[in-house]
Amino acid sequence: METKKEIRSCILKQRRAQSKETCEKSSMVIAEKLLALPEYRKAKNIYAYMDFSGEVKTEMILKESLRLGKNLWLPRVNGDIMDFFRVRSKDDFEIGAYGILEPKGENKAGKEEARDGFMVVPGVAFDADRNRIGFGGGYYDKYLELYPELFTAAVAFGFQIVEGVPTEANDIRPQKLITEERIYE
Repeated sequence: METKKEIRSCILKQRRAQSKETCEKSSMVIAEKLLALPEYRKAKNIYAYMDFSGEVKTEMILKESLRLGKNLWLPRVNGDIMDFFRVRSKDDFEIGAYGILEPKGENKAGKEEARDGFMVVPGVAFDADRNRIGFGGGYYDKYLELYPELFTAAVAFGFQIVEGVPTEANDIRPQKLITEERIYE
């Protein structure tokens, strides 16, 4: 089995090689599947991310969540801590850690929002059992440890699914994994 670092390097290379058109087309299919999930439809609070560097595009998910009147929460990193802050429009962002757009408000999500929350989880690589490799900071695992009541659905392109992902005791698997080809549960 390859190490997380080797898998991460291989998948990131494939992600960078993917055409913009393929990325956008596949992202739309993935977003449509996610938006149709009953767990998404009933959630009042949507925790998502701003796509970066070839990740599954989230614009459609973000716009639809706001259109449906859901509370939209996006992450902001401060040191080794990630929190989610409320976003109401595109004006609520600034360039943050790692050059990624982050929310600039101070309205932070807590236990109450998590009870009725649905989180869209990014990742670099996954396996068919929904084990996940991120960028190595453990931000999502730490956050989900604090808020286990959040329903989690990861999004990834089909080529991000690998044979096996090495796991550690603190790794938290998403409840669903959505690619353009299928939904893993």
